[in-house]
Amino acid sequence: MPAWCSLLPPNVPKPSPPSEAFSPPLAGRIVHTLVIATGTFAVAWLGWSATDAVPFQIALALAGGALLAVGWTVIYSPADPERRPFERFAVPGRVMLAIEVLLILAGGIAFWAVWHRAAGETYLTVAAIDLAVRYPRLAPLWRETTQAGKGR
Repeated sequence: MPAWCSLLPPNVPKPSPPSEAFSPPLAGRIVHTLVIATGTFAVAWLGWSATDAVPFQIALALAGGALLAVGWTVIYSPADPERRPFERFAVPGRVMLAIEVLLILAGGIAFWAVWHRAAGETYLTVAAIDLAVRYPRLAPLWRETTQAGKGR
C-alpha cells in the first residue's frame, strides 16, 4: 500500500496473520452483514425521501448509500483482527471504532426519520447487540491507540 494511503505513523505494528485473526461464527457474520446492509439502505432511503424531484432523489439516494458503504469498506485499522482485502485507508483503532459507531448511528437516525421511531430503535438495538457479540474484534481496536499513545 502506498505511504500516502496511511494516516498512521510508520512505527505501527503489522496485523496478525489470518490464522490468529478473530473469526466470528457464521450467524455473527450474517447479523453483521444485515446491520451494515440495512443501515446503508436506510441512509439511501432517507436521501430518496428528502426531495420530490426524481433526479435529486436518485442522486441523494446513491450518494448517501455510497458514502456509508465506502466508509465501512475502505477504512481500516492495522489493529483490526478481522482484515478485509479491499481496505485502503488506515486510521488508528479508536478512530475506526468512532467511524463504525457513527455509521451505525446514521443508519438508526435514518430509519427513525424516514420510517418510524420504533424502526430506528430496533435497528440500533440489533446493532448494539452485534457490536457486543463482536467484542473480541473491538477490544484490540480500543487497545491499539492506548498502547500507541504511550510511546510504544
